[in-house]
Amino acid sequence: MSRGGSVESPASSGFLAAFWECVGPGEFTLPRRHGRQPRVPLSPVLVALVFHFMNAAGTLSEHFTQLFGTSMADSSLSERRTRMPWEVFSELMRRSLRPLASATAQAEAFWRGWRLVALEAPSSA
Repeated sequence: MSRGGSVESPASSGFLAAFWECVGPGEFTLPRRHGRQPRVPLSPVLVALVFHFMNAAGTLSEHFTQLFGTSMADSSLSERRTRMPWEVFSELMRRSLRPLASATAQAEAFWRGWRLVALEAPSSA
C-alpha cells in the first residue's frame, strides 16, 4: 500500500517517490464533512492532479490509473477537485516550494554565502 491507501504501480513509483520526497511526509487533510467517506482519500487525488498538469496528453482519470492502478471516473475526480478548498493547494505550495540545497550538503550551490538560483552567461558582443 502507498500513501493514501492506494496501490502503487511499479512504472509510476519513480514519480510517486519524487513527489513525496519533494512534498515531505504526511497526508493532506480536508475539514471534516458530513456524508459518507470518499472511496479514495485526498492525497492520491492531489498527486494525480500534479502528475496530470505535468503531462501534455491524457485525461486525469488515465493519469490516476497510471499512478495507482485503480480507476476513477473523470467526473468523480472533477467533483473532488472542485470541492477542494484553496488551503489544500496553499499547503502543497508551502511544502514543495522551498530551497532544496543546504550550504553543508551542497556547497557548490552557494557563492559567498548566497544560494545560487540562476546565472547569466556573459554576452558575446
